[in-house]
Amino acid sequence: MHCKLWNIAAVVWLASCGETHIIAKPLPELVIAQKAQAVHATELLLRPSESMIWDVHAQGLTIGRAELVVGTDDVHSRFKTGTLASAFSSVDYELTTVLDRPAARPSSASETLQIDGETKHFEASFDALGYTIDGKTRPAAGVQTLHSALGWLRAWARPDGHPSSILVVEVGRLYKLDVAQPLAEELDGKKTLRVDGHIAGAADPIAFTLWLSAGTDRTPLRIVATVGTLRVTAELIETS
Repeated sequence: MHCKLWNIAAVVWLASCGETHIIAKPLPELVIAQKAQAVHATELLLRPSESMIWDVHAQGLTIGRAELVVGTDDVHSRFKTGTLASAFSSVDYELTTVLDRPAARPSSASETLQIDGETKHFEASFDALGYTIDGKTRPAAGVQTLHSALGWLRAWARPDGHPSSILVVEVGRLYKLDVAQPLAEELDGKKTLRVDGHIAGAADPIAFTLWLSAGTDRTPLRIVATVGTLRVTAELIETS
């Protein structure tokens, strides 16, 4: 259960867990009506000095808190389970991405994941042709981290945006992220753009819906992610 919980908690960061294999599975017709096209990011909407905090909920409980802080050329985030959730499974995840803003991609990343006292650490570097992680280089153009993927998604989101896909590295694995055309929708009385998406590459495909503010900042207000019968929600509680 805790591994599945971590995988979805990591997906929550897209709003705000040997050899790598991509397992491409089609999205449900109601989520993606057109085939997503692979794209190369041209801009990352990550404003220096902005910060965000989300409360993360699952199975009717608040399981933890996610925080993200953007610097001039770097982004730092952390997800940590709360006291109650940690009684069942303790998760602490930190990710730092150094950005290559002109190229709209990461230049390097460092991440540490602790689950119930077991620690995994990864160091990665990126260039135009691929990425290197723990000394192994893999060809794959346009690969993003969770941070730069969030920046790409915020910059891409607009009502006339076409279904798109990008590759994302997280905890040493490569995932494929597909998103549908954004839809204008009200959320708690606020104008938003709703983005439905799907992540392949994990043991179980993950579906998610993300609500971004309709203004130019495209603030991630809420994300709902599901895998199997497990559903996780992240609600923005603070931004600056």
